[in-house]
Amino acid sequence: MNKVIQNECKEIVTLLEDHKAENIIVFHVEGISSYADDIMLVTAPNERALEAYRDALIEFEEAKGEDVKSVGKGSSGWIIVDCGNTIVHLLLEEKRNEIALEELLSKSVISD
Repeated sequence: MNKVIQNECKEIVTLLEDHKAENIIVFHVEGISSYADDIMLVTAPNERALEAYRDALIEFEEAKGEDVKSVGKGSSGWIIVDCGNTIVHLLLEEKRNEIALEELLSKSVISD
């Protein structure tokens, strides 16, 4: 993994941990995925936290001059934030269990 990309992913994890995000798991998909090097799954305790995590990620990436895209709303229980080399899935616990992305990704890649 490129050291710069690895550091960016760690910065995102640190940012989310500082905002009290829960159960953060990173799947390294470089060479498997054509659109990202890492896919991150993050649990939020409520809709308000989902939106706060999204806003913090957008502010963090824009401060670095990056173009950030996000899809979803807190009310859906699932927000996706495209942070360039890292795709961040922000989920309520119920939604995370329902869609089982972790299970799908763990069958495809080895997590870091």
